[in-house]
Amino acid sequence: MRRLACLAVVAACGGGFSALDPATAAAADAVTQLEQSGVACEPAPSTAAVAACASKAAGDPCQLSKDERTIDGTCRSVGSVVACVPNPPPPPPPFAACTGKHAGDPCSFTDDDDDDGTRTGTCRLLPHRDVLICAAPEEEPPIVTACDGKQAGDACAVSDDGHTRSGSCIALPVNGVLACLPGPVAALPPVAACASKSAGDACSFAAGDKTVDGFCRALGEHLLVCLPPLPTPPPPPQVAVDACANHGEGDSCSFTWKEHTVSGACRDEPDGTTLVCAPLCVKGG
Repeated sequence: MRRLACLAVVAACGGGFSALDPATAAAADAVTQLEQSGVACEPAPSTAAVAACASKAAGDPCQLSKDERTIDGTCRSVGSVVACVPNPPPPPPPFAACTGKHAGDPCSFTDDDDDDGTRTGTCRLLPHRDVLICAAPEEEPPIVTACDGKQAGDACAVSDDGHTRSGSCIALPVNGVLACLPGPVAALPPVAACASKSAGDACSFAAGDKTVDGFCRALGEHLLVCLPPLPTPPPPPQVAVDACANHGEGDSCSFTWKEHTVSGACRDEPDGTTLVCAPLCVKGG
């Protein structure tokens, strides 16, 4: 998370906002509040980026020069100006291979580092991210193959690095797959709390004289474990969210903060579902 506003303000003011004019101090305070919600400030465009979009409108193509290279971009509204923003690079081949596909679909892509040149696999959803990637088929782990042809409760054994571990075939919470687990592992309270549940379901288990509440989360492909909820950052100020109502990503926006107008651009909140007005980064004067 960028701390440009905080660093600039501390350097200019000796640790406070008092030396800034009221409007700049209000903008710096808004930046700080939004950073606590995981929303970074919007960098002010360079003079070259603004010049590249002179006489152009938001959405028009543009070009920037850097290190003797020409960079293609698109004119976008940034605060009160229109500036050239470099186009995002194309997705890496493993991600591009799953464009327009669904989880479980076959896929392939060219890999210059692979002697065979082409990799094949299956589109899989990355955990905690709504994006597909083309991944090679995974081999079943030894704890699963040890229970092939067996039934729940049957004795089993898993060999690992020359050591053999005995256990029982137990139906895991995800898809009922049988796995060879020692009794103590299967009986762990966080695991038992998610028996017959699905990922995301509420759960609880006893830890000493306390009750731990949480949600069932998948560890790997077959095991569900009851884990406490992750801490969530505070939500951004509602005025910053309202400022982007009926707007799109990258649109200019503004809102009133401490009786002053703060300008910025609409950006996705960290949850990826809400647009919020990210203020322009503040520099000390």
